[in-house]
Amino acid sequence: MLRAFTFFAVPAAILTVSGSALGAVSTVKFTADALGLGSSNINEGSTAEANIAGKLITSSTTGMGSSLYVQRSGLAGSGTASDPLMLRVTCRTRLDAVSGFPGSNGTPNDYQAGVLYVAKENSSTVGKDEGLGVRAFETDTSGIRKTSGGVAKITGNKEMSGGTGSTVFDPTPSDEPGDEEILVEFNGASSTPGMLGDSMTVTLSKFKSGNLLELTINLQGGGVLQFASLGTSSGAFTSLGSDVQRLAFSSLAGLSSSAIVSSFAIRAIEDNASHPSVHAEGLLLQGISGTLVPAPGAIALLGVAGIVARRRRR
Repeated sequence: MLRAFTFFAVPAAILTVSGSALGAVSTVKFTADALGLGSSNINEGSTAEANIAGKLITSSTTGMGSSLYVQRSGLAGSGTASDPLMLRVTCRTRLDAVSGFPGSNGTPNDYQAGVLYVAKENSSTVGKDEGLGVRAFETDTSGIRKTSGGVAKITGNKEMSGGTGSTVFDPTPSDEPGDEEILVEFNGASSTPGMLGDSMTVTLSKFKSGNLLELTINLQGGGVLQFASLGTSSGAFTSLGSDVQRLAFSSLAGLSSSAIVSSFAIRAIEDNASHPSVHAEGLLLQGISGTLVPAPGAIALLGVAGIVARRRRR
């Protein structure tokens, strides 16, 4: 006997992962406490701290720095069935140097590999001095990291700083300031290929009125938006007090309402090129928030397995 089927669509909100719906707003706070990494500053001293397996890793491979992995819950981790990987954070440093590197072209070095600094929660003033910064490896004349007791030596400010160093490779002085950048990638997590661009906000600490940053947004499909000089006067920022600023992607020109962000990079830039400071103004990436976009497989699941069929005999 032939049977007909009546289909009823299941609302997307009931397709859940780790207790929250795909398409729900997710928020990550980049402090040691919120990430579940303890309650102390990480990579604050003169040498890189021990790896936290699956969570915060500073690679021993030449040319590679730190990686922070964050799950949907906002906790650091490489992902589980109930709490999958959402994003990966990496960094680069001393980007002002663009030539004169030792060795043949393409030889790996640690000069531009960054080490993530993770601040603890500020118990006295919410948001102040919290978030991720970037440290540099101390390097020798070959651009290879120096070590102390087998542990990589690190130097520089704890914040992302605007560049004031030479454009030519020079490993001295050891604390040479330079452009530093943090990269947040969703496309490294197969279950979370991106966030809806105009839903995204980025919160920055230690970002004062007059400070500037460069923002690069990579879109699914290959599009790139670059904002070479964003400051608090742009209208995209909202002050939260104590030099804490929230940057709304929805206020950025050229970002369509349907654009999906696969990754973005924030780079501090010198805000007074005619009188650069030795330690240029810096910033910390305190957090991000936005609407997650389901992976293609999840969309297919919603369209096929997420449809309830009610059988009706003819």
